[in-house]
Amino acid sequence: MEKLLDILQRDDVLSGLNVGEAVDAVAPAIAFETNAELTGLVAKILRRWDTGIAELELTAGGAIVLSTSDGTVTPVRPGRAGAKVIPLASLLREDTNLAEVYWRTLTSDTVLRRALSIMSPVYERGSGIPPYLFDRVMSYAPLFEKVALKHATITSVLLQQARVKVIQAIESDRRSRQWVHSYWRATQTMSLLAMAASSLEARPWLVELSRQFQWNTWTPTFWLTSERTSWHAIAAAQSAQAFGPDVLGNYLRVLLAAEHPFKVFDALFSISAIAVANPELASNLIQTLDRHQEKHLSLLKTNREYVVGLYANAIWLLKRLRAGEGANVEASRLPGLEILFEDPASLNQRGRLIGFERLLETHRERTAHLGIKPGSDSEDGLHHAVERWFVSTWMRTDGNQPTRLH
Repeated sequence: MEKLLDILQRDDVLSGLNVGEAVDAVAPAIAFETNAELTGLVAKILRRWDTGIAELELTAGGAIVLSTSDGTVTPVRPGRAGAKVIPLASLLREDTNLAEVYWRTLTSDTVLRRALSIMSPVYERGSGIPPYLFDRVMSYAPLFEKVALKHATITSVLLQQARVKVIQAIESDRRSRQWVHSYWRATQTMSLLAMAASSLEARPWLVELSRQFQWNTWTPTFWLTSERTSWHAIAAAQSAQAFGPDVLGNYLRVLLAAEHPFKVFDALFSISAIAVANPELASNLIQTLDRHQEKHLSLLKTNREYVVGLYANAIWLLKRLRAGEGANVEASRLPGLEILFEDPASLNQRGRLIGFERLLETHRERTAHLGIKPGSDSEDGLHHAVERWFVSTWMRTDGNQPTRLH
């Protein structure tokens, strides 16, 4: 088992992640899924309590719903309204036989290998994760979403540290392909981990988490939007929507203090994403942004024209929401490979910023995966596009782009 984890952690960028934390988070649910004896013992206890379906609060965090009739196991977030919550720890203390079977199953190679097979593609394959596997991973999100957000945040720090090495490799042409692809895969992993922690049901603990940070310049989305692709922007949008309306005041304060155009983009894009999920807020937000824009422009010394365009795009989207033209689940389309490289802060042929139009085109429930298989011709062919993306986003060129991030 340790050898398998070592293989996952040898990547140049992601070596700082402890994949075992994700494995440990989902393993308790898998123990119940794989051992009928274990579920039978718990079901027997529940039947004595005249409880057909109960929520078991797991020792590692999260919970599962266990049906005594068919033994099905469903990962959930603890404390759902109306659910009878039973701490698994108390059952284990009271029944030594149950405890022996549980811990033996939990630490078995079968459970650990299955847990690893579920979680490892997120860390290995990034956007290449196939749809059936993505859905499988997301079904366990209630159990590992806090680990996912922790690892996404760590990855953002690792990417900052790796960026210098990637730039040096490109400039010297030494191992540039290895470094660029390592960086690229890490950004995809970061996006998927952020999506795993972006369920709307996760909002209570996300809002509580948001109160622990100073929002002077920090936002929970900038480390995603700053990678400058629509794929990362979609992940950022889902994250902002998960935090929800409670953080709008924080984004508005960051917006007013923002001097760099891309920080303005991040704040306005995230505010707009929250509005897409809560269209009833559109009218008030239009008035708020009108006031903010006037004050904001009076404080800016440079890039005023670009910032005016950013406000115009956000207000355009909000007006569409106010008119009832929100995202249509049926009409929205699955994202294609183009979102891997298109810049959400650039203009399309209609003169709109791509990112804001994407907010209406791509519904959160239909954004799950991209079909790129590691080692395939399609991935191999991405190399030059990946390098062009990195250069355009993170390396100095003509210096004329106001949204450049250095």
